[in-house]
Amino acid sequence: MRLYSLRPTLAILFSIAFLASFQAFSVDAFEASAIVVKVIDGDTVEVDVIEVYKGKFLELKGKREKIRLADINAPELGTVEGEESKRFLAELLPRWVQVYVDIDDVNVRDRYGRIVAVIYKPVNSTHAVNVNMLLVVENMANIVDYKNGFDPQKWQLHVEIAGREETIKPRSEPRIESAAIIVLLMLIVLILFIVAVIVIRKI
Repeated sequence: MRLYSLRPTLAILFSIAFLASFQAFSVDAFEASAIVVKVIDGDTVEVDVIEVYKGKFLELKGKREKIRLADINAPELGTVEGEESKRFLAELLPRWVQVYVDIDDVNVRDRYGRIVAVIYKPVNSTHAVNVNMLLVVENMANIVDYKNGFDPQKWQLHVEIAGREETIKPRSEPRIESAAIIVLLMLIVLILFIVAVIVIRKI
């Protein structure tokens, strides 16, 4: 197994060890929550917006959007560094993973129509990691302080999320739990039927 395949997991485990240093955020402090559809390159992802917490972005709910990670720049695809950065981000944000999205209040979108945002990936029910900053910490991207509503110098790698409990599931995700329950109920009914037949025969 190559080292880069372990680094996202190791980085998140490392972040959990420092929960005491997390800055607290209400989930409502973010503009939206989404599920990742695919990673395009080392600083761009495509998501399905599932929930919106602020009225000015209500039109995004239910839409598929490209997100340009704010104030960082990853190496270009076609280079060794660019491909490694994309692989790192793809392993950090696998398909259907839930993320919270802090959208740039100043510009909202870049010149290519992509939403400019900081993405936070939950590491458990109460804490999340700043994906933009993690890419920089892991040398997968550089900070570029563009003119927007963010200040990378004030970013914290670890944040505490509070104020809302929700589980986001992709619309196409198989309902494994429901199927298991149905099968279990069918087995119970079958057993009861067999027992009833045995009792009737003895009578």
